[in-house]
Amino acid sequence: MRVKTCTISKTGSATFKIPNSIRAFVALLEDFDSIQMEINEEKLTIIAERPNSALQYHFANIEHVEDNFIVDDPKDVSLEVPTDEWLTLWKTMPLKGDFVLGIDKTRRSVTFKHSKRRWGAAVQANDKPKQTKTFTGDPLVAKRIFAYCKVDDIFSTLTFMHCGVLKWQQNNTVVYLAPNND
Repeated sequence: MRVKTCTISKTGSATFKIPNSIRAFVALLEDFDSIQMEINEEKLTIIAERPNSALQYHFANIEHVEDNFIVDDPKDVSLEVPTDEWLTLWKTMPLKGDFVLGIDKTRRSVTFKHSKRRWGAAVQANDKPKQTKTFTGDPLVAKRIFAYCKVDDIFSTLTFMHCGVLKWQQNNTVVYLAPNND
């Protein structure tokens, strides 16, 4: 699951599903300098501006939903990883099988291993983690979710959550990966 948070200053916070129509429209706006969103009950208005142009689009019948997040736990283990390297490694992982992501309290490296043993990788974290942890997941799911993520900051936070979920966060983008417990 990927959660993207952005500020909607005029109308306050709201959580709603993003259908493909909104996703496709917002993707077309990357050349605009300013993008504003306003929500009025079930209607989303998007206003995009450049120095000499502006556009406005209304999406009716947006579906409000509950916030999607998992509460942090003191037993979670977090570390910072370089965002560009993290996202680049996911592009190369084979799709079939499982992957195991591991951290060791004696090393700064985050290791990636694939169940077919034909692929492996590592990325250096800023510091050593406080515990040794592993996470097993589905590479197809992870690759597809991380393909939507762009580098916005030099570092991002990787969290091995106590509940078994892997959490990756960069600014306002949060990715939750469920463990593959086959």
